[in-house]
Amino acid sequence: MSQEVLFEPNLPARHRKDRWGLWLFQTATLVGIVVLMALLYNIINNTAGIAAIEYKIYPYALGLDLDTLAQEPKERLITILETYLPPSVRRTLEREKPLAQRTQEQLAILVLERVLRPKVVTTWPLVTSLLHTDEIIQEAQTRYPRAELRWMFWLNKRFLTRPQSSDPIRAGVRTAILGSLWLVGITALTALPLGVATAIYLEEYARKDRWFNRLIQVNINNLAGVPSIIYGILGLAIFVRALEPITSGAVFGAVPEGVTASGR
Repeated sequence: MSQEVLFEPNLPARHRKDRWGLWLFQTATLVGIVVLMALLYNIINNTAGIAAIEYKIYPYALGLDLDTLAQEPKERLITILETYLPPSVRRTLEREKPLAQRTQEQLAILVLERVLRPKVVTTWPLVTSLLHTDEIIQEAQTRYPRAELRWMFWLNKRFLTRPQSSDPIRAGVRTAILGSLWLVGITALTALPLGVATAIYLEEYARKDRWFNRLIQVNINNLAGVPSIIYGILGLAIFVRALEPITSGAVFGAVPEGVTASGR
C-alpha cells in the first residue's frame, strides 16, 4: 500500500518526461532525415548541369564535333596530332605507344586533351540549368564571350576510370577506388587473421598472471573503445601533414616547382 502511494504521485511527472523524451527523439530523427535529404539533393544537383568551356583550339576550327569525335577516322586524328602537337610531345607519345597502334578512342582522347585542351571556367547546377537556361546564356555571353556552353554529366564511366585531377573534365576517382580496394585486401590478408589469432590466444591460452599479456589485453580494449574518426584524424595529422614531403613525393622530386604538395 505504501509503495502504491509513493508510486502514484510520480506518474504525471514521469509521463511529462516521457513526452519530452519522445519529442526530442522525433525532432532529432526529423532533423537527421532533413539533413540526409539535403545532402542527397546536393549530390544529385551537382552530377549534371550546364558548363561554360573555353578551348585552346575550338573544335569547329578543325571541323570537329565533340559528340562524334570518337568516330572520326584514325588517319584524320593522327594528322591533327602530328600537326598541332610539339615535336617533343609527339616523340614522347610515340615512345609510349605509336600513334598508329592506338585505338580510335585513345586518339580522340589525345586530341581532346592535348590539342583542343578544354577548360571549365564556370558551371551551373542541374536545377538552375533546367529552370534558368535563358539567364545562363545571357550571363555566359556577358562574362565569358569565348566560352562554349555544353551540358555536362559529371558522373559517368570516365569519372570512375580516370585518376584524380584538379581539372573537372579530367577528374576521376580511380585512384581512390584502387586505394580502398588495396587497403581492404591488405587488411583482410594481414590484420584480420592476425587480430583474430591474437584474440583467441589471449582469451583461451595466454596466462592471466603475466604482465605482458595483461598489457596487450588492456591496449586492445582501449583501441576497441576509441571511435574510428580519431584514427582518421591521427592519420590526417601524421601521414598527410607531418610526413607531407614523403607522402606527396616532394622529397623525390615528384612535385613540380611552384606546386603546393598536399601530402596525399
